[in-house]
Amino acid sequence: MPPKRKTRSTAGPPRKRTDMGTSKASTATAATLPTLEYIEFWTPHDAKKKVPKTWRPDRIFRKGESDFTNSPAKISLEAYGRLCDIYNAVTSLNPSGLSEGYGIIQVFRGQLWEYERLVKKKSPQTDVMKHLWPVCEAMAFFFVGEEDEGWLMVDDADDIAELVALFGGMYLDCLGRLEKLGLLVKDGPVQNLGLVMGIMCSLGDGWDVINHNKETAWTDEVADMAKEKGIEMLDITYKIEPYKIQEHEDPPEEIGEDKDGEDKNEEDKNGEDKSGEDKNEEDKNGDDKNGKEGEGKEKDEEEEKGEEEEEEEEEEEEEEKPVYDFLRMMTDYKKQWRRDWNKACIDLTKPSVKKKIEKIIKDVIGTQ
Repeated sequence: MPPKRKTRSTAGPPRKRTDMGTSKASTATAATLPTLEYIEFWTPHDAKKKVPKTWRPDRIFRKGESDFTNSPAKISLEAYGRLCDIYNAVTSLNPSGLSEGYGIIQVFRGQLWEYERLVKKKSPQTDVMKHLWPVCEAMAFFFVGEEDEGWLMVDDADDIAELVALFGGMYLDCLGRLEKLGLLVKDGPVQNLGLVMGIMCSLGDGWDVINHNKETAWTDEVADMAKEKGIEMLDITYKIEPYKIQEHEDPPEEIGEDKDGEDKNEEDKNGEDKSGEDKNEEDKNGDDKNGKEGEGKEKDEEEEKGEEEEEEEEEEEEEEKPVYDFLRMMTDYKKQWRRDWNKACIDLTKPSVKKKIEKIIKDVIGTQ
């Protein structure tokens, strides 16, 4: 079990975006980011069977160089090495093969923390394309696999929602930095931009079911960036295909679940209750001798006032679209653990951690 958090951050995504700055290293070196091709996924078992479009691969496996075909299924060399480290870390959590949700989340926190440290690094300044982008790549490719399910099952919906927002903040932060350097372009040095951006959006399409789209609005920004730059977004299911933008539904209104409340809502909506019909008929004909006409007018005025207030609230909600400041979000997120933050992470940058994982993996393989 992970260390118990001291407090819970209740603040939503901040409104001010991070100043992306410039990276001299990236500006000076616009060489193509080295990539490799991975095996595309068509049918997991029998080629004659139809595979549902919801099927996703388990893990990403590279092709041999002699099998490269200039496929869009590309991942950078740096990201692939990082992805393998994440796979090994997850496997070491439970060698029996069952996903350990809380442990996977600790691995995620380690990746977010490493990205934060890379952004803050001043000397030498971090190369956005060579170091920040591969972190985003590796996490995106990890999420498309079946490992995705384990961490979503943990009994901590608030933490999952915060992590989903943080992933979005990290993606937007990196894309913004690439854009500032002129690297967010079609057919540019980053060869898999369209694929990874499409994966980012497809992840948000699935995750918005968890929290009614309150923490996945960042997918709209990713899609807008791709459209603005003329980048065709791709997606992975059982094959590489164009990503289709999903229309996200608005969060459902909170309505009382008690029977009386439901009856009242139904009556107000349809005006089908008998007493309501009588009042409407009396108001219409002017036959209410007991002063119900005045009551009806007051009720109508109150309903109109309530409707106006609801419309104003909806307009305010539409205007207050979250803008993600990754560094600030990360700072707020870490405060929940105070001094225990190190224990809440699996930091794969530590040689001792990687050595321990490698030993577990070696022991597992040796027993099979």
